[in-house]
Amino acid sequence: APLHSFSLSFNVGPSGYTFYGAFGSDQGQLAASGNLIANGIYSMEGLPVPGYDPPYPNVLIKYFGECPLDTRQLTPGILGLYINCALESNLFGKGLSTGPLIFDFTKSVPSVSAFPTMIFDDFVPNPKISTKTTNLLDGLKDSINYN
Repeated sequence: APLHSFSLSFNVGPSGYTFYGAFGSDQGQLAASGNLIANGIYSMEGLPVPGYDPPYPNVLIKYFGECPLDTRQLTPGILGLYINCALESNLFGKGLSTGPLIFDFTKSVPSVSAFPTMIFDDFVPNPKISTKTTNLLDGLKDSINYN
């Protein structure tokens, strides 16, 4: 099944950024310039799911970084980072995704190679739409301080 990633990520600017809530708790945590903040959705198109008849539904997996992601220049024109993201799916339950991403800007058309591993610790024997969700804004302060 094809896998698509829809991301609402951003790079931290030159002065850094102080996070509160999930990343930095009440005292705050500075994310350095160049760090990546990631969240989004993976969509597996038409994944065969037991108990469903074709055409199979798209399986959605929400992800969000559990910490700012540090990007590193590996060689000129090639950047790398290691993801550490929490996962949530109505089919698979909750889990973790880790692994390297490599961005190659040395060619006329830039490319991305991703090697994440998704591990889910929940077993969902009869998958149904869940009313429980993860609100990415839970725990954030009412105001954000800018550097």
